[in-house]
Amino acid sequence: MKIFKFCNIFLLFSLFLTSCNYNDSPTYIRGYYFDCFCNITIYDDVSINIKEVENILSYYDNLFSPYHSSLSDENNVYDINHSKVPSKVNSELLNVITQSTYITENINNHFNILTLDLNDLYKEFYSNNILPNEEDVSMMLKSISESKIVIDKDNSTIYIDGNANIDLGGVSKGYVLRILKDFFIENNIHHYSVDLGSSSVLVSKKLDDTSFKIRLKDVVPSKYFYASDISISTSSIFEQGIEVDDVRYSHIINPITGSAVSNYDLVVIKSDDSFLGDIFSTLIMMLDLNEIEILKEKYNLELLVYKDNNIVFKTDSWELMSY
Repeated sequence: MKIFKFCNIFLLFSLFLTSCNYNDSPTYIRGYYFDCFCNITIYDDVSINIKEVENILSYYDNLFSPYHSSLSDENNVYDINHSKVPSKVNSELLNVITQSTYITENINNHFNILTLDLNDLYKEFYSNNILPNEEDVSMMLKSISESKIVIDKDNSTIYIDGNANIDLGGVSKGYVLRILKDFFIENNIHHYSVDLGSSSVLVSKKLDDTSFKIRLKDVVPSKYFYASDISISTSSIFEQGIEVDDVRYSHIINPITGSAVSNYDLVVIKSDDSFLGDIFSTLIMMLDLNEIEILKEKYNLELLVYKDNNIVFKTDSWELMSY
């Protein structure tokens, strides 16, 4: 049995910025949040408190964390997971979990946020370069299917009826891009690029009102496209995981079957709503082409889907160029 472990961070995008069209002293904000490297560049010649942006990233990183309770005056995901009674939460966490649950119950149950234990099981075995055994996976799937998130909007409480636990890793970065976009508008910032782990990207226009050149690094030969005033969400089998006997097992785990083998290699979505973009990029990795077509039509998605370096689904809005 041949096993190959992927690196934990694999760049899906490269943002190519032409220096002649930029402020000589752009503002750079760098840090490690949401288990990934985050890079924000502001090109406007404006006075900005970098600490405000860092506080946004830090706050939501803590709010959505399933691994520690670090908010002194309010409950986070960890607190919900470890409480035996309904947890009082703020309106943002209530809305994020409500919207995520709506996707599961009304659109497609292949997206499910009650997957923390299943995801952690795979991470643990991946760290030892092996796959989890079927019995453990089946036990986790049983826990997910028998658990339900109980939301009381009137009292702003959330409770998990069952033994599964919440993981917002598939939505957190998309939601934070929403928050950052609002922050930029409020602070009269019009030219920026935001890269959260290279899987969730938000770009404006460049200072000369042209688009950013963005390169796809998961395909051969390398391709690029232009984008502006939009968010870009991706899911890829190259991000985290291992390879066993020439089969790639990724960090995207099907909550119905327990399989870590995705239907596609790469999904890229351009969207005005980064939150939904992140959700759908993960969900689509587990759907067949007919289901993707239905989802695309219903939500007017700009989609690009790769399998074995071939495009298997592409909406007309994409203009890919080769180097």
